Amino acid sequence: MRPSRQAINLILLMTLTAFLLTALSAEKGFIWLVLIYVIVLLVDRHISKNVDFSIVRSINHTLPVGVKSPVQLEITNKSDWLQKFEVIDHYPASMSALKLPREIELNYGQHAYIDYTIIPNSRGEFNFEKTEIKLKSKFGFWDIYRQFDVQSSIKVYPNYAEVVKYGLLAAEQRLAQMGILKQRKRGEGTDFNQLREYRQGDRLNRVDWKATSRIQKVIAKDYQQEQDQQIFFLLDCGRNMRAHDGQLSHFDNALNAMLLLTYVAVRQGDAVGLMTFAGKKRWLKPQKSIGNVKRLLNAVYDIQPSQDPPDYLTAATESLTLLKKRALVVVISNLREEASEDLTRALKIIGKRHLIVFAGMRENSLDETLNKEINTTEDALNYCAVSKYFKQRTEIFNKLSKQKVMAVDTLPQELPAKLVNKYLEVKGRGFL
Repeated sequence: MRPSRQAINLILLMTLTAFLLTALSAEKGFIWLVLIYVIVLLVDRHISKNVDFSIVRSINHTLPVGVKSPVQLEITNKSDWLQKFEVIDHYPASMSALKLPREIELNYGQHAYIDYTIIPNSRGEFNFEKTEIKLKSKFGFWDIYRQFDVQSSIKVYPNYAEVVKYGLLAAEQRLAQMGILKQRKRGEGTDFNQLREYRQGDRLNRVDWKATSRIQKVIAKDYQQEQDQQIFFLLDCGRNMRAHDGQLSHFDNALNAMLLLTYVAVRQGDAVGLMTFAGKKRWLKPQKSIGNVKRLLNAVYDIQPSQDPPDYLTAATESLTLLKKRALVVVISNLREEASEDLTRALKIIGKRHLIVFAGMRENSLDETLNKEINTTEDALNYCAVSKYFKQRTEIFNKLSKQKVMAVDTLPQELPAKLVNKYLEVKGRGFL
């Protein structure tokens, strides 16, 4: 509580009056005037101690990063007089808010709902702790600030709904361009599905001669794409993944891609697992479950990329001890030339037992430099440096291809669709 502007103006008026009374030798009148003023201030302060409110905050306990989400405050005036006040909710510093602060007027016993919008800018677990109210005292001589302990704990996840919505659309477009059919084709794959009558175009090696002789009709075996396979993510949480292109870091783009591929793999009946490296260690055993998307979300939502360099060799060794069954190992990282030798050796170790997809992201600024018009010497030097980098990068990816690693060189925002395409290609061609 502090003196209001009204009180300060009154003090100035009292000071001016004091000079006038002193000039007129009316000292007793001045003393009474000061005494009355002090009494009024003290009475106003005492009465205003009874200011009381009831505040309840309503907010979803899980929010998507970067998406506008509603928050509602229910405020009840429990004071004895009409209150006109300003409401300020103390939301986490990593978030931004719209429609705050708000002014409201409530009589005794009345309540109102204040709606505002919160935008989480990073993933993790956060707390709303207090709501603050600013108002005038009964006679307006004091500005009153009251903080109310209104606890709310929330978790901010990757924006998975948008990833699925736009990622699958992008994947379907790219699949069409590549000539890969997303739907299962009758007669393809190696898992037996059913027996059916022979149709024109069926291969002879699919004819079931025993069934044909038994029922005197040509019967063919129908196969489907393999299920119950394992998809295992090796996710780089090192310093290179801190790079940003637009609002999202490379790490956030990697999470989006991983979650989208998990969603697709679940629909295909495959088990999904995870191991992180070069930062926080998380390990999820591959499981075939409809809840795999939620499982992975809970495992990675609070991870932030560290300052550690990626240790590909250690990650490769640890993954082999954890993975007993052959799997499609999807390694996601931001590829840098200085770590390419360790990466090559690590993928060679993993490739002895598993099939590998390596997704190496690169900065958008590199492509922009190559496409930029050259007008100055600096432009020319930047173009030459980036061209040399791309040449070295191409050599690295060619080397990985010779090791039978399915390598994906991609911009971060294109990673979700490209990984889905590669996975469906593996499934469609029976590589695993």
